[in-house]
Amino acid sequence: MITANKKNGENLAAQLRRKKLPHYYMSMGSVRLETDGNTWYVRQDPRVE
Repeated sequence: MITANKKNGENLAAQLRRKKLPHYYMSMGSVRLETDGNTWYVRQDPRVE
């Protein structure tokens, strides 16, 4: 996960693409990661102002 928007995270994204690694942008709000021991679940909650 890239915790920046596409404009600011492009350098890291390019590195991940070269290694053929998936990537996702998450720039606003809170990111939650949970696992049941086998599967990871990722959720992004919107930023509350």
